Amino acid sequence: VKSQEAYWVAQFEGGVPDLSLPYDFPRPPVRHFEGRVNTFEIGADMTTRLKQMAVKRNASLYMVLLTIYFVLLYKLTGQEDIVVGTSVAGRRHNDLNKVTGLFFHTLALRNYPSGDLPFEAFLETVKQRFFDAYENQDYPFDQLVELLMKKNIIRKEAGRHALFDTMFSWQNFNIPQLDTRTIRLKPFPFEQRTAKFDLFPMA
Repeated sequence: VKSQEAYWVAQFEGGVPDLSLPYDFPRPPVRHFEGRVNTFEIGADMTTRLKQMAVKRNASLYMVLLTIYFVLLYKLTGQEDIVVGTSVAGRRHNDLNKVTGLFFHTLALRNYPSGDLPFEAFLETVKQRFFDAYENQDYPFDQLVELLMKKNIIRKEAGRHALFDTMFSWQNFNIPQLDTRTIRLKPFPFEQRTAKFDLFPMA
């Protein structure tokens, strides 16, 4: 655990950058949770090209999409130091594979996009930094936040999250339609009007 603690402290010991997205209103002093969901699909051709990129660079589709998201944030903000939150399954021990329940861990991924860096080179960087973070995922996120506050690396603000204001989630599962002899169940879309983060794309 101490080695994982040292890894995470090293990631943020120089301070944590605030993400300055181009909002159309001043950031409120106290964070609120009003928001909405926008859903869209990409075509089969684009999906195929993204998968080909993943295979070519020995990466997962998640890695490619995460890299694209960092590039998008760079283009929106012009910042070359960005932290994005993501979640992992948290089932690294074999004894947990058949246990019912959520074991999600939150990882704060820090990357350094640049206009001078080719996309494929940046993808390699994002991939390696994710693997490093994944190997150190057992250190509790809330404990990391408390430690960084104690070291005066970050401060508590009512209008922001502690380490990041945006997350990226990869949900590689579908909810199937269930048919029985007497009843049919299927997902029901509903309008969500809350948001936990400034941006939270879920692929």
